[in-house]
Amino acid sequence: MKLLGMVVGMAKGSSSIEARRRARERLARERLEQIERNKANEADLTEYLLLEHRIGAAEVERDASFAQIEVNHRSAVEEMLGLQVECVRRMRARGEKVAAIADLTGLTVRDVNRISKASNGRNNPESDAGGGHAANWQ
Repeated sequence: MKLLGMVVGMAKGSSSIEARRRARERLARERLEQIERNKANEADLTEYLLLEHRIGAAEVERDASFAQIEVNHRSAVEEMLGLQVECVRRMRARGEKVAAIADLTGLTVRDVNRISKASNGRNNPESDAGGGHAANWQ
């Protein structure tokens, strides 16, 4: 019986040793898996943050492009409005009546008079007509 108790005790001891060994192996495996997940997460987070930065840069570039487009548009419109003013002045210089020019262009008689009387050297419809665009002249 004593021998049986020793065998059982040895079995219990070797079971505990085996259980601890398996626990250490499992924990080591889990640590390695966690290290791999951390590396993958770090790589994804790095890529995410770089993309976030690129998105911000793209938005800044877009805003600058829109601002330049607005400047170009305003410049083109101002030039065309100046040319419209010159057209009205030439019609008036050819003897067309103010009312006829107003009727043809959709401007008010007051705006046609303002454009006609403004200095010929000026080519700024905003100062000539008080608003810039033909729709604003009415």
